[in-house]
Amino acid sequence: MPETPEDDARQRLFVALQKGDDSSRASRIERIIQASAHEVSFGIISGRAESLALLEDARTCYVNGQNIAALIIAVSYIEHELADALNPNGDPSKLPFEAAIKAARRECLFDVELLEQADHLRRLRNPYVHRRPADDADTLGARIATRKEHPTTIQEGDAIEALKVMYGFLRHKLYGQSPVALDSTLKGDER
Repeated sequence: MPETPEDDARQRLFVALQKGDDSSRASRIERIIQASAHEVSFGIISGRAESLALLEDARTCYVNGQNIAALIIAVSYIEHELADALNPNGDPSKLPFEAAIKAARRECLFDVELLEQADHLRRLRNPYVHRRPADDADTLGARIATRKEHPTTIQEGDAIEALKVMYGFLRHKLYGQSPVALDSTLKGDER
C-alpha cells in the first residue's frame, strides 16, 4: 500500500522529534534534578483540579525549557493559594494579585519572605501578560541591558525561582509552615 502524504509527514516528524529529544536530554535531566531539589513530597493531595494541574504544568514546562510558561503558570498557582487563604469559604477572590499579596501580608497568612518573593515574581510575570513600556525595569529587555546576561539565562533563573516559591506555597498549604521553618524542622534544628 503506498504511503500517504500524512504518513510521510509523520515519519519525518518522528525522526526530527527523536533528534530533538536526543539533543535536549542532558539539559532536561539537569532541570529535573534542579526542580526535584525544591519539590514537595506528598502522597495523595486533594484540591481544586485547576490548582493541581498548575503544579504539574509549571514543573513540566520548566523541565522542557519553557521558562516563560513555567513562570506564568507557577505564579498562577501562587495566586490560587492566596485566593484560597484569603477566602477559606471557597468564594473566589476578586482582588488583583498585588492587592491579594498585600492583604495576605496584613493578615499574616504567610511568611513575609514568601510574600516578598511572590511579589517579586508578580513583577517579573507582568511584562509577559500585560504590555509594559520598553523602559520598565521589569521587562526582559531592561533586565538584559542591566544585567548583561543572555535572555535564556535570565528566563531560566526566573523559572526556577518561580518553582521554588510555588513549592513554598504548597509547603505552607500542606504543613502550615514557611519553607525556612520547614527546612529547619526537617534538619532536626530546634529554634
